Amino acid sequence: MSGRTITLTVPEPLFQQLQARAAREHRRVEGELLAAAGERLAEANGSVAGVEGLTPDQAAMLADMDGLEDAALQMIARHRLTEAALAELEELHFKRQRGESLTGPDTVRRVELLQQYQACVLLRAYALKLLRDRGYDLTSLLAVP
Repeated sequence: MSGRTITLTVPEPLFQQLQARAAREHRRVEGELLAAAGERLAEANGSVAGVEGLTPDQAAMLADMDGLEDAALQMIARHRLTEAALAELEELHFKRQRGESLTGPDTVRRVELLQQYQACVLLRAYALKLLRDRGYDLTSLLAVP
């Protein structure tokens, strides 16, 4: 990616904050400054840096993740829908594929489970993105359980 070089004078207190945040995020100060600027611009535009096509609720949910510590992001990256929920969703899909009509409660439950699944995938993917951006090796987090 090409870019422009700029020179700027950063007040010492701000530099110290950037330096501390960069150390926590495993980045250079320059990278942290670019990340902070990108986050601020994304907030101003009502989006999340590096992610497009989100609903306002999804964007807010992901924006809240940016400030999480690495351990919390790793926990989110490991989270999966429960086996029971996946089995229930699968059974509802099979029922539809067999041509059986879903009852009202079945339809509501299917929508709830799909929303839970989509939220889980979105949160996991964004947690993995943040960890990758912070320099973490994702091999163990991507392994199939």
